Amino acid sequence: WGLGPSPAELPAIARAAGMNVVAGCGVYLDRPHPEWVARQSREELVETFVRALDEELEQGCGFRAGILGILGTGEPVTDSEMRVLLAAAEAAGRTGAAVAVRTDAEAKRGLELLEAMVAAGCPAEQVIFGNVDEYIDLAYHRELAAAGATLEWCFGNEAGLRPGLREPSDGERIAALVELLTQDGMAERCVLGGSVWTKTQLRAFGGCGYEHLLRNVVPALQAGGVSEAAVEAMLVSNPARLLDRSEVGL
Repeated sequence: WGLGPSPAELPAIARAAGMNVVAGCGVYLDRPHPEWVARQSREELVETFVRALDEELEQGCGFRAGILGILGTGEPVTDSEMRVLLAAAEAAGRTGAAVAVRTDAEAKRGLELLEAMVAAGCPAEQVIFGNVDEYIDLAYHRELAAAGATLEWCFGNEAGLRPGLREPSDGERIAALVELLTQDGMAERCVLGGSVWTKTQLRAFGGCGYEHLLRNVVPALQAGGVSEAAVEAMLVSNPARLLDRSEVGL
């Protein structure tokens, strides 16, 4: 649940765009947590997430969620953020859903958080660490992938998010990802995304737009030696695996 369209509006938006939309459910960093999150215990949050995944995202909307997240942790990780994270992990373990988590770019707590999520019942293979390219550290990325998590590389945003933190350029992201894919064979542990979350990122307002990933990024990866099979894995088979809940009968 976020700041975008209400759940009831999503089906009409998807039909108008001629595309399929998978709805996510979750809450982000502590500061914008809604009041009901503070009221609910971890056990109650688990049931809230499970209902959203198995029944309806929101009462009366007519569809359920297909993924948990995006969840967020700052630095330090607050009690509320950890409670949400562990509740989502338990719900993921019960339902087979994937969980998308965005961590503080400089803290590098991914392995620690992944261990806590696994202990709460979520297999590491169901965890996606989003926006791992905010702070490029290939040794750290290799550790996360070796532990079983999926790394989401997000292109199209080069803004300074806060003093002291500079977003890498897409060129730097591409160079790092080419190294991981061609030298480490990490295609099975990566997915690709596009960062369009402000008006200025739309083409009409001077941004890269939604097509940036396929129009510009993928050809650049291929020019760097990334195989068609690796591109197919990151764009098709890995997302399909993460969204597939058939093993738990859903």
